Amino acid sequence: MTTSGRWPTTRPPAGTTALVGGVSSVFADIRDANNRDLWVIFPVAGVLIAVILGLLLRSIVAPVYLMIAVGLGFVATLGATVLAFQGIGDRAGVSFSLPIILYLFEPATIPAPPPRWRSTTLDRRWPRPV
Repeated sequence: MTTSGRWPTTRPPAGTTALVGGVSSVFADIRDANNRDLWVIFPVAGVLIAVILGLLLRSIVAPVYLMIAVGLGFVATLGATVLAFQGIGDRAGVSFSLPIILYLFEPATIPAPPPRWRSTTLDRRWPRPV
């Protein structure tokens, strides 16, 4: 028996494996899948969104600023949520699904800017500012 820190640990005999079942293993599997999604799907989705924004806005700088703004908003929202639940609420932690939920819903809470240009089918000239 060896000690590491405060708790004694034992090493299993060579050639043996331990299988864990129940709710703990289900949450461990979900956590592992969620961690994979955080490191694979978030960057791929971010790049695709930036490319689509670049094509729609016909700009290179605007998508970069927009992605930085959304990323900072995401990090600020995540930090505020952790502060609210762990710091003020005195909880042990937050759910592992929180980053996915924030990634999906935080950009949707940013209000759309009002339309700046209006054109009608009768007016074929350049659009006028409203």
